[in-house]
Amino acid sequence: MSRLEFEVTCPHCKTTLNRTTCPEAPEAAPEAGNVNFCAACGKLSMFTDSKNARKMTKEEEEEVKKDEAVSALASLWDKIIAPKLARRN
Repeated sequence: MSRLEFEVTCPHCKTTLNRTTCPEAPEAAPEAGNVNFCAACGKLSMFTDSKNARKMTKEEEEEVKKDEAVSALASLWDKIIAPKLARRN
């Protein structure tokens, strides 16, 4: 799977993310409405028309989390990454 170089700032933690991957279309650029998962804070956001990300509404997030892949990714982040970050602080 390839990664597309693309800068977007997480609206939750303000980390600049410089790569994105879409499993269904690895060469595709993000589009408005695509979901973004921040590797730094584990939060979900949504791409806008301007290729920025915004926080999702509660309704949007609840709907997206019904997807098994999104749910599994969030669960893995919570179990593996979050504890490592907590030990650093």
